[in-house]
Amino acid sequence: LVHCGKSSTVVCLLEGAVLAVTRDIALGGQTYTEALRRDLDVAPAVAERLKQASHSIVPFVDPEQVLAILSEVTSQIVVEIRKSVDFYRAARPVEAINRIVVSGGACRAEGLQALLTHEFEAPVEIADPFRRIARTGRRTPLTDGTGPAFAVAVGLAMRQDGAR
Repeated sequence: LVHCGKSSTVVCLLEGAVLAVTRDIALGGQTYTEALRRDLDVAPAVAERLKQASHSIVPFVDPEQVLAILSEVTSQIVVEIRKSVDFYRAARPVEAINRIVVSGGACRAEGLQALLTHEFEAPVEIADPFRRIARTGRRTPLTDGTGPAFAVAVGLAMRQDGAR
């Protein structure tokens, strides 16, 4: 499980349904925003807009440069995830990673899913925190694309009394 939040990415490695290791990486959605702001010398609001829709037209910004900046941050995050997996594998042999589930507001970052698939040779799926919640026909965070950002909140809300 890879949860890409605003200020950090949390990597949780599971063996079956048992949590084997967890690691917080100090790179997240804000890292993308800061890199765009710094490298393009734009206001934070513009950087945030570019991050959300890198292909949108902002008059003075080259879309290829935006993609290059986003890809660089994505590469840094994947390198840190690889270090986490390698560290765990050094202590405990694991044959293969069966799948990767991503969640969090930054999980749809440019190229993240493709790079994870390539790096770990495993399918990547986006978490659906609302999977076990009855839905009405109204617009929900899942249908508007923001569902993965609610993974922690939904998980906490669904905890049973007395659960840690």
